[in-house]
Amino acid sequence: MTSVPPDLDTPAPGVINIDRTSPVPLYFQLAQHYEAAIRSGALKVGSRLDNEVQLAERLGMSRPTVRAAFMYLSNKGLVVRKRGSGTLVANKSIDRDVELTSLYDDLAAADQTPGHAGPAQ
Repeated sequence: MTSVPPDLDTPAPGVINIDRTSPVPLYFQLAQHYEAAIRSGALKVGSRLDNEVQLAERLGMSRPTVRAAFMYLSNKGLVVRKRGSGTLVANKSIDRDVELTSLYDDLAAADQTPGHAGPAQ
């Protein structure tokens, strides 16, 4: 297990803490490390993450495990994966609340009254 100095709340991008005895999946531990580094600013927008193959070898993990971690980060919008360029830290996204409404609610919000349009043809 690689350890992080206790005086640091956010791990440095190069020091990865993986606990093989933990019930937490390895890919998720790796993803959490990178997520913390991205959110803290230790990894800046546009920074390139380590190569999957090299990172897997360095940590003694399988490539699919590293790939799963990067896919998890990609699905959260934290990184962008580009063929030939690698995995890069993404621009910050803007989160908005999404509201599911009905046609009736949309018409009422637009000050229109729903009604019958005429006979169906």
